[in-house]
Amino acid sequence: YESGLRPSVMELEGDELGNFVLCCICGESTNANPTNMCCDCLRSRVDITEGIARQVGQSHCRGCDRYERSGGWVACETESKELLAILLKRVRGLDKVHLVDASFVWTEARSKRVRVKLTVQQEIVTDAVLQATLVVEFVISNKQCDKCARVEAKDYWVSVVQVRQKVQHKRTMFWLEQLILKHNAHAESTSISEMRDGLDFFHGEKNHSEKLLSFLQTVAPLKYKTARQMITNDTQTGQSRNKFTFSVEIVPVCKDDLVCLPLDHARHMSNIHPLVLCSKVGANLHFMDPRTLQVVEMLPYAYWKKPFSSLCNRANLKEFVVLDVTPVARRGRGGQGAELASVAASSFNGGSKSRVGAR
Repeated sequence: YESGLRPSVMELEGDELGNFVLCCICGESTNANPTNMCCDCLRSRVDITEGIARQVGQSHCRGCDRYERSGGWVACETESKELLAILLKRVRGLDKVHLVDASFVWTEARSKRVRVKLTVQQEIVTDAVLQATLVVEFVISNKQCDKCARVEAKDYWVSVVQVRQKVQHKRTMFWLEQLILKHNAHAESTSISEMRDGLDFFHGEKNHSEKLLSFLQTVAPLKYKTARQMITNDTQTGQSRNKFTFSVEIVPVCKDDLVCLPLDHARHMSNIHPLVLCSKVGANLHFMDPRTLQVVEMLPYAYWKKPFSSLCNRANLKEFVVLDVTPVARRGRGGQGAELASVAASSFNGGSKSRVGAR
């Protein structure tokens, strides 16, 4: 037998060692067995591996690293149990024998070949079982799956996350872009488009958009709406293909913005003065009273319940240099304040800004 085929006769239970008979074909002495033939004669007359394919093709998608099987595609690691199960189902003629063992044989990774060593058994006559070992070679061929084919079309998507912020600058979008790159939140996006007021993230699966949306909710104050559009519908099977849109709007208040809080918001936030500065923007908004340095926090749903806009932003700020600080007692309140003597930084060096002594 070729390819390492080594058949052997499985002796009957109850046969005693040393019970020899003469082979009915060649007359040589051999262990007693129901066929009364030696292994050489059985090897020349019976081939239980006949009909088992020695070379089988297997499709593999390089885009998503998945293997094709009946009914779809599945991701498997190299030389894993899942991959072995897929390969064995593709071997023609294996259902006519009893599979005893299967194991991978090492091959070069770039050879596009996977070799599997099989041990099979078959009953040739009553109470006589023949066992053989053979190697089946699987040729891995590249084939693009339906999902990757649609992605390569560039205009294919199932869900999209539309991130928008209606402000005059793009500082928030730049900051959000750095966070997305840092946490690799865009890894599952098929494409990203820059729009006038934000970005569009396209995905091949709806849960990928939901994952990105969950990340955005942890880093920025926002609200979102969901829409669905039916693309195709099969009336016989009841199945349909839809596209989903997640419209995300970020609060139009940025760090260092001067805002005037509505009276209802000011009363609910420790009765702070309405005129405050935005000191920090994260999952929530943080405001600071510039007179008392009191800091309060506002949740996104509270902002969208009664939204407001900024009076001025960082572009309207002017840099000053602190020349002197005089501590003073605060009237009617505990603690201590200070009086600052300052001058505009633009007055130094003929109108150029100077950061020496700036606070």
